[in-house]
Amino acid sequence: MKKKCIFILIGVILLLNGCNKQETTDNARIKPTNEPRVEITDYYTDVIISESEKIVYNIYAQKLGIYNMENNTWNSIHSNDNDFAYKINGSNNLFSVGNSNYNYFSVMTKENSGLHKMFDINNKDSAMPIGYYKGEYYFLYNVDDLNEMIIRKIVKWNPSNNKFEDVIDLKNQLVANAVIVKDKIYYAAYQTDTDLYKLYEYNISSGNTLLVQNELPTDSLYNLDEMLIWNDAENNICNMEKVLYSLSNCESEIDYNSEYMLFFQVYVDKSKALICDIFNAKTGNKITTVDNFIGYDVEDNILLLLCADEIERININDLQ
Repeated sequence: MKKKCIFILIGVILLLNGCNKQETTDNARIKPTNEPRVEITDYYTDVIISESEKIVYNIYAQKLGIYNMENNTWNSIHSNDNDFAYKINGSNNLFSVGNSNYNYFSVMTKENSGLHKMFDINNKDSAMPIGYYKGEYYFLYNVDDLNEMIIRKIVKWNPSNNKFEDVIDLKNQLVANAVIVKDKIYYAAYQTDTDLYKLYEYNISSGNTLLVQNELPTDSLYNLDEMLIWNDAENNICNMEKVLYSLSNCESEIDYNSEYMLFFQVYVDKSKALICDIFNAKTGNKITTVDNFIGYDVEDNILLLLCADEIERININDLQ
């Protein structure tokens, strides 16, 4: 099996965050028991859905699937166990999907009609979206990583000429995550000697890079209302100055929505069911908890918490 540094690093990060999926059983996962809707052999293709279906990102499995609103079932569209979907920390409509063993990454957008391809990545390379700035998409790009090389950079996709343009040459730094806040890109480089991260700030306007933190415990970076925040690997949400608040103290997967400023913390309870705590990211207040959680969507200003047995609906205006 070919190994890729970025996926190895992601595995390290999950361990640092206390995520241990080995202890879960099949019943702990949402049941994608039906055959995949789309057979993916090389690059990904468009997925068209019916009016009663939604494209939903399964936070725990890190995969995209089709959720049926009538019978509350979710089925993965990925044909292999090593197919994954990567998303911006904050956004829920742009994904990079590919295979950790043979690449073939495609950049896809989620729309009401389904999942649609924007473009494909060179099959030797991989790329993960990190954010938007002035109408351009930014990616963490890995060059020829199937050969176990560490050549990493941050690039932007120019829609006018459909090409990538280099932004930051990360060289051999172990960077697996970045976020855009105002006109700055923040990225954390893992240090093997200390088991910590160095946090860097890149000014998009000036092109200058600054080292802003020497010993960051995590690279789980987020944009909260144009302020940089992070999860310190013990589920404390921090900014540059202090700890703001704490999420539930448990082993979990965490997703974030920057538009509505919500944290989704997914974990396995004692009965091996998937639980999701939803938090207001500005205040740290817990909004609700749902069982058998799969993912979420927003429709007509209603937050849809999509579960294996029901759908819980919350008016977004009630969350302010």
